[in-house]
Amino acid sequence: MAKEMIALIPDSGAVIAVITNEIGRSVKEGIKERRGAALARRCKTIAVSSAGDCDKLLGLRGQIVIDSSVVANVKPETLIRLERVVADIRAANPA
Repeated sequence: MAKEMIALIPDSGAVIAVITNEIGRSVKEGIKERRGAALARRCKTIAVSSAGDCDKLLGLRGQIVIDSSVVANVKPETLIRLERVVADIRAANPA
């Protein structure tokens, strides 16, 4: 888990795409340790390991972060789909 990613999470929280639920728990614990329990509660992790999992993000709003665990472990086509879904969400809900 990248300290830089945790540092970049806005104070309002974020949805973080991770490779597994176990990694998600680790990320949330890292947020709690580095940025506090309040921010950790405002963050949600979603496991994305296949292209179909990208649908879990549909309809979400707010900041969405793709953890390095996803980038390093999914198939290229899954990463492309995930990046498209995230880009669509960001375009529909500009900060």
